[in-house]
Amino acid sequence: MQAANNDGLWNTEGAALSFELRPHFYQTWWFYALLLACVVAAIVLLLRRRLNLAQREFRAVLGERSRIAREIHDTLAQGYVGISVQLELLAELLRQRKLDDAGKHLDKTRDYVREGLADARQSIWALRTQDADETTLPVKLRRIAEAAGGGGLNSISVFSALIVLCPRKPSANCCA
Repeated sequence: MQAANNDGLWNTEGAALSFELRPHFYQTWWFYALLLACVVAAIVLLLRRRLNLAQREFRAVLGERSRIAREIHDTLAQGYVGISVQLELLAELLRQRKLDDAGKHLDKTRDYVREGLADARQSIWALRTQDADETTLPVKLRRIAEAAGGGGLNSISVFSALIVLCPRKPSANCCA
């Protein structure tokens, strides 16, 4: 650096001043390393969140499958026990040659078999439908038509607003 005084005389030696320009913080290596660490952390958090959601859905599906398996098992076991008792009673009545009573118990056994089959079909049907728990009028009418076996009924179309026939938890003055 050279300078002149008020008389116009210039300094011939000059003076030197050294300085260094440092880079902005976003131009440093540690900023790039921090940025990379943040991106990796964000990706890990997103993957972990996705994994947690998948695990939660898996647990829900597994819980529902277990509940359905217990329901079907209980339904079938109850039906088989009832049928077994009736068959044992029927065998005893046949040994004692009480044919009239045996005929009555045979009819009861047939009814238990039909009920067991209907319960098993209902459980399987509830698995297949998405509206198994709905208690709206269109769903109830469709179920009644399907249970009737469609004897001469080719189709049924129901158009209405969704009206709940009975609340999920019936009260004393409501349907049971």
